[in-house]
Amino acid sequence: METSDGVKTALRQEAETKVLKLLRSLQEVKKGDLKGLGQQVMETVFELGRGWMESILSDAEPEERARELRVGSCGHPQQLVGYRPKQVLTLLGKITFRRAYYHCVGEDGGSHG
Repeated sequence: METSDGVKTALRQEAETKVLKLLRSLQEVKKGDLKGLGQQVMETVFELGRGWMESILSDAEPEERARELRVGSCGHPQQLVGYRPKQVLTLLGKITFRRAYYHCVGEDGGSHG
């Protein structure tokens, strides 16, 4: 999967922000508290991973972006209605990204959902 330069820059900035936040939160972890340290690191990594996944999945390259018209599995033309949020559960937790939503137009000119 190719990632645009703008998204790469945003991902780097997000990583830097999360690492700085982690370093600040570690000030509150008591010396020798391995559980607390592990918890803080894991929460930060998972939060960063979810944000990255959402950014990458929401930023499709122009050739990957939804087409205005396409043919559905029913054989009828489908028209792009817009973009809707899609939530999925990943190894890092729930993420939400935008994906194309199409409306099928039947042979009779009527719309099918």
